[in-house]
Amino acid sequence: KAGVRVKDVVFCTPSQYFEKVVQSGVTLPVYHNDFNPPLHIQDLRGLYGERPATKMSNRKAEYTLESGEKFSSIAARFGLSYPAASLHNGWLQVIFNQDHDALPGSHTDPVEAEMMSRYGGAIEAGRSALADSLYRISRKVDTSRAQHYPFLVFNPLSFSRTEAVRYTPLFKEQIGNFQLLDEAGNEVPFRTDFAGRREKGEPLSMAAIEFVARDVPAMGYRLYQLAPREGSVEVSHAVKPQGRISNRFFDLDLDPATGAIRSIVNRQTGQELLDTASYQGNELVIQEEKDPDMEGMLHFTGGEVRMRDYPPDSITETSDSIGTRLSVSGPFLSGRRLQEIYLYNEIPRIDFRTQLLGFPGHDGVLTAVFP
Repeated sequence: KAGVRVKDVVFCTPSQYFEKVVQSGVTLPVYHNDFNPPLHIQDLRGLYGERPATKMSNRKAEYTLESGEKFSSIAARFGLSYPAASLHNGWLQVIFNQDHDALPGSHTDPVEAEMMSRYGGAIEAGRSALADSLYRISRKVDTSRAQHYPFLVFNPLSFSRTEAVRYTPLFKEQIGNFQLLDEAGNEVPFRTDFAGRREKGEPLSMAAIEFVARDVPAMGYRLYQLAPREGSVEVSHAVKPQGRISNRFFDLDLDPATGAIRSIVNRQTGQELLDTASYQGNELVIQEEKDPDMEGMLHFTGGEVRMRDYPPDSITETSDSIGTRLSVSGPFLSGRRLQEIYLYNEIPRIDFRTQLLGFPGHDGVLTAVFP
């Protein structure tokens, strides 16, 4: 229809496609912000980041319902009644929200409230199915070799997985300290973020721990246990960073003046992953708009609100046997920001978590930048 002759149709990977484009020498237009054409019809830039709570709830609902379906199917072999009606209704709520004028985020506040209500019902349908099925499956797992506080880590994915796990155990016995063991009885490194007692000087009543579960089988589980040990529990303490932080995968350099990242180096290739000539990594930037109430085209003023203009008042580092956690907090506009960066010793990725507390709102597109 376009009058272009097609010589060949080649099936390839995205990387192979882009390599061919570069080799062709063709001149391509440059898009800024979201790659969301066609700009000559309607400017849809900004929708990928619009109303992020909706998008995160959509993904959470999909994951929860899918996991509930998988484990409910397995648990049905052990006598659990498959929750077909509630899962079906949950999926209907999700699909209804995925209209092209809803999920992208161009809707009004009343529509947002209704959509979030639907997502809440869908997530609860998946969570309930998942909880019931995992309980039924866990009753069929022999945990007798774990003599103290056994617990199971499940993997709902179709491939083996090594992943960070957060667990909050409750203790009924009188213990003051504990260790984490795998199913073979080997000690597993972990971080204790909280240790609770009903009264000062009493034994532990609960704790909050984090560890890395290694090679959890596809659609399977690993058995762990918490066992009493001598001494007193040690809660992780944050300290002032001493410079670059590293694991065997990455070197990361944080700018203490801004709380953003100056450099990330892939240690296996030596490649610098950021170009910080204009912006730093994990920097919050708002591109200000003109006529922000107009639907459709973005009208940027050229003005920006940048995190570098709001220096952090606290940067702390927690380093231990499972990895390093950086916490950066400080003002942003009239509210505050809390940014956390996680490097795990056994996981080849960097996790980022950003919270805006008391954020007043602003006319513009807000982005966490990774140039």
